[in-house]
Amino acid sequence: MKHVHTLPEITRPDAGLVLSSEWTVPAGRQTDAMDAAMTAWEHTPWPDGLLSYTVYAGTDGTTLLHYSQWTGEDAVDKFSAVDPPERVRGILDAVPGIERHGVTRYRLHRSGGRHDPAEPPGAIVVVGFETEDRAAATGLVDQLVDGRLDEAPDTPATTDLGVHFHVALDGHRILNYTQWPDEQAHQQVVDNLLQDNGAVMGLINSSAGVRPLGFKRYLRWRGVTG
Repeated sequence: MKHVHTLPEITRPDAGLVLSSEWTVPAGRQTDAMDAAMTAWEHTPWPDGLLSYTVYAGTDGTTLLHYSQWTGEDAVDKFSAVDPPERVRGILDAVPGIERHGVTRYRLHRSGGRHDPAEPPGAIVVVGFETEDRAAATGLVDQLVDGRLDEAPDTPATTDLGVHFHVALDGHRILNYTQWPDEQAHQQVVDNLLQDNGAVMGLINSSAGVRPLGFKRYLRWRGVTG
């Protein structure tokens, strides 16, 4: 049985795999595409092993982020083999012009902040990195989460509600899913603490095999859980 919810519990222990994909939709059609994505699941049997599915609308007006939690790769592979083509076709027919940019498989590697806070966040910010291999990805994440910049005067204060670093199974991507009280709280940290001459960006820019891809903000989302 499926239940409507707002945001996934990122640190749930039974989530062994995360699928994430980004779509570009025509301007002004984000809500229509979100509605179509939710409707598609209403007419599709809920797969064994799928724990949650959430779609987020970016503040740029054209980005949709799809984030789903699964028990593991076996569950994903079994569903992929029987996924009815009409599920995705219905979304694309409802909103012509959608561009899909592929799906990446991740596992949650480390979390910081308040993890899954009792108070609902007002903004989700997703930060991306390309990485040379798994060692480069986990090395950067571990330094950031372990607080090795504690002595730096411009280390960001814990104004976020949760920081969740996901590492792609192939080691070539980091997805940092962060929860914030609102958009302004995140912007304040960007303006004051995440400049190129600061300690955090200094660490990132000096890390071998790491290329920052920037961030995107999401203020609206919809989702279901099994």
